[in-house]
Amino acid sequence: MEQQFQLKHHGKLSLFEQDQMVAEERAWFLRRLEKEFNDRKEKEDQQMRSAPHPRTPSVSKPSMPRR
Repeated sequence: MEQQFQLKHHGKLSLFEQDQMVAEERAWFLRRLEKEFNDRKEKEDQQMRSAPHPRTPSVSKPSMPRR
């Protein structure tokens, strides 16, 4: 069930299309999705490490309208 969900949700493959695939083809798509997720996470991690740390902005009290 989990593999069907991954292929349906992330691979945009209908259940009919999945049923028409041979087991090796489904396995390839699942491995490819896993590689895509890992690559994306690695890229995001790399960007986080290389990005300058933003300063925490000081929080000021909202000004009240004068009457």
